Amino acid sequence: MKPIPSLRIIGALAAAGLLSAMAVAQDLKVGSKAPELKVATWVKGQPVKGFESGKVYVVEFWATWCGPCRESIPHLTELAKKHKDVTFIGVDSFERPADNLDAVKKFVADMGSKMDYNVAVDGSAAFMAKNWMEAAKQEGIPTAFVVGKDSKIAWIGHPMEMGDVLADVVAGKFDANAAVQAQEREADERQKVMAHMQKYSEMMQNGDTKGALAELDAAIKETPSSEKMLGELKLELMARTGSTDTNAYAKKLSEGLIKDQAMSLNNVAWYLVDDEINYKKADYKLAVKIAERAVELSKSADPTILDTLAYCYFKGGNIDKAITTQEKAVKLLDTARGLDAETKEELRDRLEKFKKAKKGGQ
Repeated sequence: MKPIPSLRIIGALAAAGLLSAMAVAQDLKVGSKAPELKVATWVKGQPVKGFESGKVYVVEFWATWCGPCRESIPHLTELAKKHKDVTFIGVDSFERPADNLDAVKKFVADMGSKMDYNVAVDGSAAFMAKNWMEAAKQEGIPTAFVVGKDSKIAWIGHPMEMGDVLADVVAGKFDANAAVQAQEREADERQKVMAHMQKYSEMMQNGDTKGALAELDAAIKETPSSEKMLGELKLELMARTGSTDTNAYAKKLSEGLIKDQAMSLNNVAWYLVDDEINYKKADYKLAVKIAERAVELSKSADPTILDTLAYCYFKGGNIDKAITTQEKAVKLLDTARGLDAETKEELRDRLEKFKKAKKGGQ
C-alpha cells in the first residue's frame, strides 16, 4: 500500500518547513551530558525520573504515523529482552498529549508485546524534541540515543543500527573517541545534504519536479552516504517525471542499499505500481520481485506489505495471485496492530476490486 510518510526523509522535513526550526538548536553530541527526561505522561512501563550513574539507557524518538518507526519498534523490544539491565524509553515527541493522547495509547496497546518497554509522550512545550532531537540536529525519526554509564551520550543514530553499539557500551568496550569523530563526519555531511534539500524544497513548491530531482542527484553525488536516506524519494520523483531509468534505479536500490529493509522495499515496489504516480513504463515483474522480498523479510506478517505484493501481481496481470495474496492481507487485519480503520477498509476494498476484475474477465 501507499508508503506512510517518514521523517527519515529529509526532503519531507524541508517541505514541511521544519528545517529552519532545527537549525537554531544548540549542540548535543556524543560525549555531552544527557539532557533531562521531562515528558508529559507515561503510557507504558515505569516512569523514569533521571539517569543513574552506572546504568545504560536507550532513549528513542518515534511517532504513530511513522512507518520506519513501526518497523523498528519490535527490534527495540528484542534488544530490551537481550539487555535486561538497560532501560529502554520510547518518546513520542511529535504528537502532543492534548491533541492525540488517545491515539498514542491505542497504538501502544495495539502493538502489545511488540512494544515491550517504557513509553512516554512529550509535552506541549516539546521539551524532549527541543532538548534532544533538535539540539542534536537530528532531522528524522526513528532516532535513538544511547546514554552510557557516565550519564553522557554515547551514540546517536537509527535504532536498527544500534545493536553492536549497545552491546559494546554495556560491555565497556565502546570507543567514544571514534564515535565522536564519526558524528562530526556525519554532521558535516548532513549540513551539505540540508543545503541541497533547501533548494529541493523550493523547486518542489514551484512545481519544478525535474529540477528537484536534479538537486537530489547533486546531494547524493556530493554525499554518497545520503543515498540510503534519499533513494526512495529520488525513485518516486523519477517515476513521477517518467524517467526511463526508473526501473533500473529501483533494481539498484532493492539489490543494494535497502535489500534487507522490508518497508523500504515495500515503498519502492509501490512507486512502480501506484496509480496516482502512473509510471507508464513500470517493470511489473521487477515490482513483484521486490515486493516478494519485502514479504519474505516481514515473514508474511504485515498486511500492508502483502497488500503491495497483491497490487504488483494485479498490475502485472496475475489476478488469481493478487486475490490469494490480498486475502492473506485482509485475514491479518483482525489481529493487526497499529493500523487505523481507514487503512483496513482500503485493503478490504482492494480485495473486492480484484474479485470484480476477475469476474469481468471471465
